[in-house]
Amino acid sequence: MPTFGDYETVGEPVATTDERGHVSTVWKARKSGASDSRVFAVKFYAPRRRETGEESSGDPLATDRGLEFLEGVKQLKQACQAGGQCLGPIHDFGSTEEGVWYATDFYRRGSLKAWIARRGGADSATLRHVIYSVVTGCLALKRSRGHSHGNLQAGNVFMVGKLQRLRKTPLVLADPYPTSGAQILQLDADDRQAVGDLLQQVVEARDLHDIGALIFQLVEGRYRSVKAA
Repeated sequence: MPTFGDYETVGEPVATTDERGHVSTVWKARKSGASDSRVFAVKFYAPRRRETGEESSGDPLATDRGLEFLEGVKQLKQACQAGGQCLGPIHDFGSTEEGVWYATDFYRRGSLKAWIARRGGADSATLRHVIYSVVTGCLALKRSRGHSHGNLQAGNVFMVGKLQRLRKTPLVLADPYPTSGAQILQLDADDRQAVGDLLQQVVEARDLHDIGALIFQLVEGRYRSVKAA
């Protein structure tokens, strides 16, 4: 089984997704040398390798999807350390020759995507709880990095703790859309302000759309990808 830093994976992958050649794999893992049996999750992201002759903008984040992925991981960790609520913790992260990874808590109950697929349907109290939790996480990210999540989907909202009604289940957000503060800092003051304001508006508009999609999926009791226009 592969090892990532101090985290030794256990068994076969829990999930594998392939988006246009960018492959994400999630394992259960235990920390090396730990005296307890606590289970973590390690997500490994292997971006599609750039083909010979593909154009490059010269921007490291544009040419290396792995660095972009880690940027989002670092921003999430920073928001958590600042006391942000409803955010999944980042225990460690790193890179290999094949890709990048991070370690977080393992959520035995899975994500809202899994809940929608298994159960479906939601009353008003459940909807209020879900929206409150999602908005709380988005605001924590905004306070920390200047804009909210940008990648809200049922598969990025995880259920924490024991089996109980969804309306009483703590929820946390994972995998926010990454943006590079270093890129913005390279701009002059006026452009930096304009780009920062535009980024905030675009991300928040996208989050509002995705919150609407979550409500639709919870009420209808079926998951489907709803893209912004």
